[in-house]
Amino acid sequence: MNEKREIKTYKSIDEMVEYLYKSKRIIVDDEDKHYFSERNYISMINPYKQFFSTGRNNKGKLIYKKEHNFKELINIIKIDDEFSKLMYEKIGLFEKKLKVVVFNEMCLKYVNCEDCSKDKTCTIYLKEIKDFLENGVTCPRFCGNYFYIYEKIARNSTNKKNDTYNLERKRDLLEHIYQIGKGEYINGSKLDEIEKCKNKLVLHYLSKETKKVPLWIIPNALTLGELQTLFLMLDTVSQKRIVAAMKNSNKLKIDNKDIISFSGHIELIRQMRNIINHYEPLLPFLISEMTNKKIEDSKLFITLKLLDEQFSKIEISDLKANMDVNSVNSKSKRILDFMFQTIKENNSKFL
Repeated sequence: MNEKREIKTYKSIDEMVEYLYKSKRIIVDDEDKHYFSERNYISMINPYKQFFSTGRNNKGKLIYKKEHNFKELINIIKIDDEFSKLMYEKIGLFEKKLKVVVFNEMCLKYVNCEDCSKDKTCTIYLKEIKDFLENGVTCPRFCGNYFYIYEKIARNSTNKKNDTYNLERKRDLLEHIYQIGKGEYINGSKLDEIEKCKNKLVLHYLSKETKKVPLWIIPNALTLGELQTLFLMLDTVSQKRIVAAMKNSNKLKIDNKDIISFSGHIELIRQMRNIINHYEPLLPFLISEMTNKKIEDSKLFITLKLLDEQFSKIEISDLKANMDVNSVNSKSKRILDFMFQTIKENNSKFL
């Protein structure tokens, strides 16, 4: 019979402090009570409570027989916070590079096409998307695997099969790319206010007479999840080149299973990014994904290594904010000075 669980009642800070000691034997000094007004109790305690447990009872619940000071918990929280900051920086670098590499592959199909019309402005993609979505004719030239996907069938064996799982996502993404690039729905009607792209580069091109956004501008308005879907629909040669570029590897060494793995890496990075962006603890996610006996063998650990490869951290001593000021850049220079000063002040806290 399932145990009935009661809904817990709201607690004041003092009640939470008292409950924390009664339930988990964690002592909170008065000087540390402010944390309970700055962080959600559940996010602050639940992700780390196993570190203070001495075992489980016969019902599988954690038990706490030893007293601990709340400062021990704070130290763990700070490690999680600092790791999240580091991952945020690395994910940002990864995403920026991925956008460049993916859309470089796509644009080359328009500027270097030998068996179709060349397009130095990279705007024909709009007509190709519209024709495909309205009439079901040929896919846009960058969609070589729109109807297909690779799957792993054995340790070193892959299979290319019809993709039924991602087709709706792929179609939605093509519609979104069209809306960004044209500033309207496929049928020509105006976009709802919520669907209008606010990116300044996109708005710049939509304000021109042609009202067409070049393909290389589009990544500025896409999410990491959309980049993952876009990667899945590209042709195999492009996928291999992208993986090689992101891993700083030789294209000839990339095979189909690397395409599958890389897509999985993007998904894990996307999930981490969402957790970090919502200021939630990252540790529970790391624990849930590192299921192997050796964490070095887990897919998430390999993903973290991918994030770490070839990306160097900018040191504060390498930053420069010196430049001539004129009527064009004076406002930008003031903002840059503010950013630089903020970085210096924050770095000095950890020296």
